Amino acid sequence: MDSFDFKKVLDYMQSVDWKWGSLDDYRVPDEFELRGTAASLLTRAIEDDTQSMNIGTGGFYVFKFPWGLQLVFALTTKTSF
Repeated sequence: MDSFDFKKVLDYMQSVDWKWGSLDDYRVPDEFELRGTAASLLTRAIEDDTQSMNIGTGGFYVFKFPWGLQLVFALTTKTSF
């Protein structure tokens, strides 16, 4: 997580007013909350018994592969089957 650019994510979220939360606490998160969310997703992936999986929330995605983990903040995606 030390090499992930949370400041870049925060700057983008602030620029587009990307809010997280519930109706009574709906706001742009701070960097501490971004880091906490990423850490939580990474921990869940590490603790999952499967070799490969993915999990995400709020723009963050963690991909677990047999060779390691990947943390992504996605602005858009498209999948074609």
